Amino acid sequence: MRSYDELLAALEATPDLARYLSEARLRDAEIALAIAGRRQGLQIGAGVRRLEQTRDTGLVFSFQMPLPVGDRNQGLIAEAEARREGAAAEREATLIKARTQLFGYYRELLDRQRQVGLIREKALPRMESALAHTDYAYERGRYSYLELVDAQRELLELKREAIEAAAQYHFTLIEIERLTGNGLSR
Repeated sequence: MRSYDELLAALEATPDLARYLSEARLRDAEIALAIAGRRQGLQIGAGVRRLEQTRDTGLVFSFQMPLPVGDRNQGLIAEAEARREGAAAEREATLIKARTQLFGYYRELLDRQRQVGLIREKALPRMESALAHTDYAYERGRYSYLELVDAQRELLELKREAIEAAAQYHFTLIEIERLTGNGLSR
């Protein structure tokens, strides 16, 4: 299984969070467009004009130069900057939420892994040994059939717990894989 730091790095590279980086670039472009819109340059034009009454044709030139009276597009620039900051804050909030979920899932995964290991390595062998001793004693007449059935029922209950713990382990593993976008199974 991969370490928590590797999972964090994978989490930050997921498409869900990469979308925010694209949005930040879009917001930067909007700011640049708004800034460029406030500084209009000189406009020079030329054209041909025909006067129908006198049937004359003339050449027309035009020249425009904006007067720097106030800061143009101030509102658009402020709006674009606010959108960029909003996108950055939204990305940060999503990242914090995803990190929190990942941490919870990772701790749960480790707990489930330990639980499955303890059941398989310690509890099941002991319970199987106890059932074998109970079965041996039943065959010799020391235990009743009820005690044998009770030992079998306890073993089956422990096996059911092992299966349930393993299923929960895999469900948690799937949630981590979904969150990080990477497979953890080897």
